[in-house]
Amino acid sequence: MENQNTQSETPRGDSDKKSVNKVNFQAARGVRDILPNEQKFWQYSRHIAEEIARVFGFRHIDIPTFETAALFDRSIGSSSDIISKELYFVSSKEEKDVPIDKMLALRPEFTAGIARAYIENGLQTWPQPIKLYTQGPVFRHDKPQKGRFREFYQIDFEILGDPSPKADAWVILACWEYLTVLGLTKVEIQINSLGSIESQEKYRKKLKIYYKPLLDKLCTTCQTRFEKNVLRLLDCKEVSCIKHKENAPTTIDNLDEASKKHFMEVLSMLDAFNVSYSLNPYIVRGLDYYTHTAFEIMISESADEKTQTSGASHQVAIGGGGRYDGLLKQIGGNNTPGVGVALGIDRIVDEMKRQKVQVKHQPHTEIFVVSIGSRAQKRADNLVMDLLRAGFATEFSPDKLNFRAQLKMADKLEATYTIIIGEREAHDNTCIIRDMKSGIQEDASCDELVSLLSERIR
Repeated sequence: MENQNTQSETPRGDSDKKSVNKVNFQAARGVRDILPNEQKFWQYSRHIAEEIARVFGFRHIDIPTFETAALFDRSIGSSSDIISKELYFVSSKEEKDVPIDKMLALRPEFTAGIARAYIENGLQTWPQPIKLYTQGPVFRHDKPQKGRFREFYQIDFEILGDPSPKADAWVILACWEYLTVLGLTKVEIQINSLGSIESQEKYRKKLKIYYKPLLDKLCTTCQTRFEKNVLRLLDCKEVSCIKHKENAPTTIDNLDEASKKHFMEVLSMLDAFNVSYSLNPYIVRGLDYYTHTAFEIMISESADEKTQTSGASHQVAIGGGGRYDGLLKQIGGNNTPGVGVALGIDRIVDEMKRQKVQVKHQPHTEIFVVSIGSRAQKRADNLVMDLLRAGFATEFSPDKLNFRAQLKMADKLEATYTIIIGEREAHDNTCIIRDMKSGIQEDASCDELVSLLSERIR
């Protein structure tokens, strides 16, 4: 009878050759690892963001990493680069021929998801306005380059239910204070007003009249945008298009009286807050939902810093936002006003490094426990648990290393203090506290150790 478990034979040499072939997995294009030695900048920037959110009255919200693609299409606008080129769709192997209105997509920004959460969870019934804050990864299928990734991280502030100019100024001030506390310099707010929806409609008509004779001189992208969203022509970075926008009509010159009053009050508040800003009539932002105030947050880099040559300064955008009074109604909610801003953590961290911002080093290991002898080992095990429960980052050697090897390990882990327990200390319920920076040692009671260390570390 034939053996059903018989396997086809492979020559030994071929088998050995296959086992040698290894797959060297690497991060996908456009993403990267943020290693432990980088984390002090990331943790510090996130910590300061949390503190600024608390001080300015923003409450934390977490939203899903993916939403229905239709939400982004309706809110951000089908003519935007995000929807037409950069959206990441989510599907499983089992899903085939999914209707467009049922497709899922990774979030390319936070505002649409927060607006959806506001409507779905009945936040409009809460006392208004509602100030919300979040941070985390967002995703865009963009062309990877320096400072631009396909998975990147944002800090987001939103105010919903407040139509006043104060709300616009408040989110800008929150960003200004955040960057100031971080220690970044050469920060400037570039600001514009797109006006009300009615103002925008009149302005779009004027802009089309201006650009129509110039269409054949514009880049192919702008020729497409002319019909879909003519405002985006002002946002183009192509040399062939930049020279034409200099003579284009501006939004500020075409505001209705109510929009003009709103904008002047925003600027007046920024003056009162001593926020540095400049008017930029070409800021329209890349999303279709903006009305009234639109702004970008820039940091100047002098040419010699960037290229080691003299010349004009170069500006890096690290955030932006604006007002979106029609967004919530557009996605099925009430006519609720809103204003928000997103800051790019990746670029902020790059600027912290470039400007040599001093971030206080938080040692990963606060305390290392050294034991010498079997009796001391048992006492040390109990002490480690006491220290961990008290909230100290504590390490010990799992192997039976000699005294010198354990001290070397404590030094390598950059421990602030080393607690030493020998047989005598185990018998007397005492220990030796060694300051790893100064090398000074002192005796202490194990019963008082937690309170002693709390005074010195906390």
